Amino acid sequence: MGFDAATLSVTAVVFLGVIAVIGVLAARKPRRAPKAPPPHLLKPVPGPVAERAKEVVAQGRQIQAVKEIREITGYDLRTAKAIADTIRAGQSVPVFPEPGEETAALADRVRELRDQQRMVDAIRLLVERTGMNEAEAARTIEALD
Repeated sequence: MGFDAATLSVTAVVFLGVIAVIGVLAARKPRRAPKAPPPHLLKPVPGPVAERAKEVVAQGRQIQAVKEIREITGYDLRTAKAIADTIRAGQSVPVFPEPGEETAALADRVRELRDQQRMVDAIRLLVERTGMNEAEAARTIEALD
């Protein structure tokens, strides 16, 4: 049982082709979910918008989530995508505080810290609770009566 030269040539070409395909597939980097920015760097969104975005992302409709975030908040594409990516990564996004007692209590606590010359603590509290950046929080504290 012998093989002729043509059969060996075809077998060698097929074998090398399979090896090349395996090499290309092995060299490809695996696709990963986009890395979401840290939540404290995101702009806050209204609570209902965050909930709706979570539902849409859970359905695998990332583009629709970005579209809805943009339409409702007026945020640019990059910001809306960062919010959707954060949700997709399983992290929470900052939400606007609901007006009411909690907001009034936050303002009172921030004033108290400011009056005690604890501006760093007041800024940190406002950043954590509202999603503002440090500069925005400092300006807000200065504007409080």
